[in-house]
Amino acid sequence: DFIRWMPKQKSFDGYDNTVPEGIDILLCKLHRLRKALAYLLEKPLYRTSIQLARYPGDMKGYVRHRDVKLGIKEPERRRITVTYYCNEGWVEEYGGEFVLYPKTRDPRLVARSTDSQEEKDRKQAESFSVTKKFLPTANSLAVFQSHTYHEVLPMSKPRVAFAFWMYGPQSLGLKYPGTEGDQVDEDNQEEAKN
Repeated sequence: DFIRWMPKQKSFDGYDNTVPEGIDILLCKLHRLRKALAYLLEKPLYRTSIQLARYPGDMKGYVRHRDVKLGIKEPERRRITVTYYCNEGWVEEYGGEFVLYPKTRDPRLVARSTDSQEEKDRKQAESFSVTKKFLPTANSLAVFQSHTYHEVLPMSKPRVAFAFWMYGPQSLGLKYPGTEGDQVDEDNQEEAKN
């Protein structure tokens, strides 16, 4: 894999002449997205980290994971992940789909220390049973909460993407669909087994 980290910035108010113009335009748009999400969520998202990655396409993927470790108190942590794809002419036969497991955010499926092993296994199986799959086509975005499990399936062609993480000091407090008043506390969830 080839990985390059973009320059770290707390705020992004203009153009950066240390990167090519096309990338600089993308970075400006991603920072505007960060500001818009912070406004809409009414939560601070004031720091970012940005990574450009090129995966070789040797029939390897990227294992199921979260972009944040849960249960660890940090002054600020990744809250929102945005992945921007740069793959012109990508077709399904190449593989490399981005897979999101949205039910891993369902608070009803969080394993509790009081659960039997059978109940923990049932919850884990159910939480990974629903997926959303996306091809990594050019000029497309995947936007999700950083504590949601996701993976990249094996691919036969090289794949290029920017990962853009937005950091904030507090839980976003977003409700999981269908849980009514219940909400995910991503700062206090236990880490699930993979």
